[in-house]
Amino acid sequence: VICVAMVLVTVVVLFCLVIGFHDLAFAGQNYEREAEISCLASPPEPSNKTKAFVLAKYRENTTWLQCPEYNHVDYYIYEKTNIPKEDTEHHLYLENIGYECPAYMRYIIDHYDSLPDMVYFVHGNPYEHCTGFGNAVTEIENEDFYIFSIWNWRFRRSGWPHYWPHQGFGPVMDRVYNELFGSEPPDQLQTYFNGQFMASRDA
Repeated sequence: VICVAMVLVTVVVLFCLVIGFHDLAFAGQNYEREAEISCLASPPEPSNKTKAFVLAKYRENTTWLQCPEYNHVDYYIYEKTNIPKEDTEHHLYLENIGYECPAYMRYIIDHYDSLPDMVYFVHGNPYEHCTGFGNAVTEIENEDFYIFSIWNWRFRRSGWPHYWPHQGFGPVMDRVYNELFGSEPPDQLQTYFNGQFMASRDA
């Protein structure tokens, strides 16, 4: 279990550093994003695998969780807000900082010893960046890792400061890559954009 959890932690940290972060939350905006969803007309029979959605939410419409194809999937909503609220078992509130990563890491810490077979780390409305999300969820039963995205980016290492405007981020990325893989990053990386993925417990 410890090894599995460490793999998940590594996946979350690396994914959040390598990808271009999605514009998850702006505290000054006051709106409810509408979910562009389409429930499956004929959802398949659920498998015996245990599953959980981990949502990093900021005012998105989460009614997609009511689609019948997700009836067998547990869910945990980590909502970003600057207004203190009382947590419940499946709806927790986090300070509005850090994009998706704090929500994903909090779930791993909270459920360190009881991870399901498959964990889907997604935004409050995963359909915004993966229009075929429902089909993907039902078709990846035998995958160990899967990225929910409609964008595929390829960029050069020298371009990191351009993609991430944060001061000094390039050297930080170099260091993290080196510590995780024991080598310098390649000159060119290919990645998917938006910070939504599935990781199996046995990956």
